[in-house]
Amino acid sequence: MHILKHRITLAPDLKLDLYRGAKFLSFQMQHDRLTSWWLEDTEGEKETATLHVLPTGGVVDDGLTYLGTLQDDSYVWHLFRSA
Repeated sequence: MHILKHRITLAPDLKLDLYRGAKFLSFQMQHDRLTSWWLEDTEGEKETATLHVLPTGGVVDDGLTYLGTLQDDSYVWHLFRSA
């Protein structure tokens, strides 16, 4: 298992290639960029995960799993993953 870093954008349906079974660890700013860290088995197969970065007050659709919250100055972002 390895801790891997993935950059996050504010795309409505962000596609992220993760190793199957990846476990979310953290979601923070690094060098002024949204960044996530995952625990991943790099010997496994990859899959495409769909993530959603929503602002406070944003609409959370059914079927999304909450991963974490990040505060960036006056902005607060919430990270979700589609089932």
